[in-house]
Amino acid sequence: MLLLLIPIIIGKIMYDLTLKYEKNGWLYPILGIVIYFLATIILGVIFDFLYPSKYNIKYADPLFLGASVVVGLGAFAAYYFLMKKSWGQK
Repeated sequence: MLLLLIPIIIGKIMYDLTLKYEKNGWLYPILGIVIYFLATIILGVIFDFLYPSKYNIKYADPLFLGASVVVGLGAFAAYYFLMKKSWGQK
């Protein structure tokens, strides 16, 4: 359930930021969600190269799921603060 709420929360956070700086209200929230998922996919690929297996059971591991959430949120936080700093200077 948490994995479904995170993209919604990310979209809301970015939407509020775009309203504050009067930017496109749909482009940047969708881009934030894409960045979150892209970071988790990249972590999955790296994890697959480091721990090869012929089964995909490792992706259901709570440690991997927790790491993917942390990496995804970290990538989103970097995007958020970069946009906030960029828009605040103009």
